[in-house]
Amino acid sequence: MQSIQSFLEYTPYLVMSIALVEFLVTVAHGRKHRDRKETMANFSIWAVNRPLHWLLTGSIFLTVLTPIANWTPLKLPINWWTALLTLGVADLLYYWNHRLSHQIRFFWTYHSVHHSSKEFNLSTALRLPWVGILGDLMFYVPLVLLGMNPALLVISKSLVLLYQYWIHVESVGQLGWFDLYFNSPSNHRVHHGANDCYLDKNHGGILMIWDRIFGTYQGEMASEPVRFGLTKPLKSYNPFVINFHETFQLIRDMWSARSVGEAIKFAVKGPAWHPIHEKRESALTPALAARPQLHR
Repeated sequence: MQSIQSFLEYTPYLVMSIALVEFLVTVAHGRKHRDRKETMANFSIWAVNRPLHWLLTGSIFLTVLTPIANWTPLKLPINWWTALLTLGVADLLYYWNHRLSHQIRFFWTYHSVHHSSKEFNLSTALRLPWVGILGDLMFYVPLVLLGMNPALLVISKSLVLLYQYWIHVESVGQLGWFDLYFNSPSNHRVHHGANDCYLDKNHGGILMIWDRIFGTYQGEMASEPVRFGLTKPLKSYNPFVINFHETFQLIRDMWSARSVGEAIKFAVKGPAWHPIHEKRESALTPALAARPQLHR
């Protein structure tokens, strides 16, 4: 386990280097237009994400998961079959965590960071939210209580994320049977699509079987080219704006809510949810109708 942990510690710097090489080769050969500011924003977000991710992961591991693991009487042994079991469970939990990040606006405030790029390349894979790991706790704590090793869970989650690095490319087409069962460039392009038919599809990490079981699978269609980014494009290259624009917008909506219940609904319902009275007023009041809507 120690060797795997050491490997995962250095892997982020390897994938960043590969993304940088891809960017330089693409620009040098002019194979595809690249928005250089977009790519630099992705690298800047990654640079801040690394120490924050390490700090938050370490803090959560030491202050929450490890004490729970020491307290619970249930202990699963660490061997090859529990490692595979933990990886499978981590992939399933990633599916539900990922899906809820699209269906609950509070979670969407940080997950939208990854979807906000209008380009799709290896640097997009580095465009990860600075506070995203906080959403993992509600999934990890019950598993640790059931006896799963917290270190093995963290390693499994890291492997699920690492697998998804290579699928952030446009150059690899559809892969036949592979697309049906595993996450692939084609499947992940669909997930990043802002087209109506592609919204909230293909949430799986490694396996696509979860999407097929729970009804969220969508194949890429030649008749519907993928348009990347948010339904309302984010026109900013500022890493702080990219990370927190949805959070500020949620706070604004909750502050302007007519009741505590309505404020809570803004946080727990879908990113596009608005109260009925606001929809009625927007139809009658041009100024309200022109108000900026949610990035989705």
